[in-house]
Amino acid sequence: MIKLLIFIILINFVFSTDMPKDKLWRKTYKECFINCIKEGISKHACNLYCIHKADEKYYKEKGIK
Repeated sequence: MIKLLIFIILINFVFSTDMPKDKLWRKTYKECFINCIKEGISKHACNLYCIHKADEKYYKEKGIK
């Protein structure tokens, strides 16, 4: 129960910091982060990996190189 509470607080903190406010980017990041954590990978590694993945998808969708 405490782990779940810490996880929820972490998710809220991550999404309230300096991140683009675009819905596509946030949705991609959130899905990636949750799946990454479920696989047992560290939160720091998941954060870096998912920021990269969300950026890739965001720029591809917006047509930015």
